[in-house]
Amino acid sequence: MAIMKRLFGIKKSKIASKPTPKPKSKPKAKITHKTAPKAKIVHKKPSIPSVKVEVKQAAPILEGIPDDKAFEMLKTSHVPVVPFFSIKKESDIKEALKKVGTPAILKVYGAKIANRTEVGGVVSVSSEAEATEAFKKLMKIKGAEKVIAQKVLTGIEMILGTKSDQQFGTIVSVGLGGAYKEIIKDVAFRVVPFSDSDAEAMLKELKGFEVIASAGNKINVQSLKDNLVKLGKFAVENKQIKSSTILFFCNSDGCWASDVVLSK
Repeated sequence: MAIMKRLFGIKKSKIASKPTPKPKSKPKAKITHKTAPKAKIVHKKPSIPSVKVEVKQAAPILEGIPDDKAFEMLKTSHVPVVPFFSIKKESDIKEALKKVGTPAILKVYGAKIANRTEVGGVVSVSSEAEATEAFKKLMKIKGAEKVIAQKVLTGIEMILGTKSDQQFGTIVSVGLGGAYKEIIKDVAFRVVPFSDSDAEAMLKELKGFEVIASAGNKINVQSLKDNLVKLGKFAVENKQIKSSTILFFCNSDGCWASDVVLSK
């Protein structure tokens, strides 16, 4: 070692004090503030589930039967009908009045006329001249096809009807008509077939039964019961008729169908 010192002239202190090289410092990271990219907003249409719409079939429209044909159908089932005559032309008036007599009721008929009372389609006449004038006016009503002439009857009005029901079968109904229909508004029902005693029970169920009972000598109650039974048979024998509404005039002599609506 000493020889080395002499050869190179190196002092011990210089060798020991030789500084250790400093490690290179890492460059400081540059902080840059960049604006974040804006998020793209995509508007998508919401997915709507397909909905199956079930279209129910509308109730069938019942087809009405012309008055004169409806009356003839009732007659074949032995249901009493007010004497009537169909007037299609002016020359029929004389024969019509000869059959039904005077005074008479003239009623317009048309398949598209729903309520003839509302259109002034019911007129009372007492002579051929009045009937001719009334016929001309009635035939001018929109939808008029002909005029029905009927004999005038007095008595208490009763409304009898039938309806074909899928669950119960054929149903017969009875109620008071006229002013009582609006005041009392009650109806009795029975499923056919039924007997005379069933018909009597129907009548006694009515709130207006006292009106019928008090009439005593003015209403033939037995005739009314008979017509209920006959109407039940009529509905059973004529399956094509889905519903019926019949206005009866009842007095001491019996009951007769005056207005009839048969639908099939």
